[in-house]
Amino acid sequence: TGIDHVAYRVRDLEASLRFYRDVLGFELLFIHDRDGAPWLHYFRVSDHTFLELFTGGEDPRDFDERSVGPMHLCLRTDDLDAALHRLAARGLPVDGEPNDGPLGNRNFWIEDPDGNNIEIVQQLPDNLIEQALARRQAPPTRA
Repeated sequence: TGIDHVAYRVRDLEASLRFYRDVLGFELLFIHDRDGAPWLHYFRVSDHTFLELFTGGEDPRDFDERSVGPMHLCLRTDDLDAALHRLAARGLPVDGEPNDGPLGNRNFWIEDPDGNNIEIVQQLPDNLIEQALARRQAPPTRA
């Protein structure tokens, strides 16, 4: 019925907590311990989407444009300019301007403390996704 969560193993838990909780504003729902130590930090992104941060990360992954595997996390907003203003007020460096995306959207790229790419996107009216969904959900025509 949907994507439930994304999980990252992090090197510096405090830096990641500051980023995801304090800068992005995700709600920390609970911390799950393993062997008496914090192991999993569980965040609410939206009503049905969550983020898990696991401790114990050590070795960064080397990704380039040809790597197989995860490329980025994308967060959706209704107002990209306002979202970037809020992030800047919370201490995130917001350098540059949003881009016009090829699918009929506006986006801006940031990184988390471990260098994971995060896209922030605002879907514009009549974007390619909405067009495709409208074609798929169009009522049948009568002969």
